[in-house]
Amino acid sequence: MGTMGSACVVGDLICVMGQLLPDCLSMTPTHVLSSPVVAGAVLDGLGWYEPLLKFAGATVPTLTAPVFHPRRCPPCPDAK
Repeated sequence: MGTMGSACVVGDLICVMGQLLPDCLSMTPTHVLSSPVVAGAVLDGLGWYEPLLKFAGATVPTLTAPVFHPRRCPPCPDAK
């Protein structure tokens, strides 16, 4: 599928769950923030994570290169 509508629906459902967790279950912010990570791990373990991403038309951003603070970045070997 992967339309803008399905991405909005899935994103809105995630936001609603994130709002209902502390309101209805009296969860702390730490628990609310870690819940999507645990849910993602469970969905991936069940094999449902990839179909959800395909339905929503979303991609998961990944860090492909180390991030350096400009002042802490080691000098380039070619720099003179």
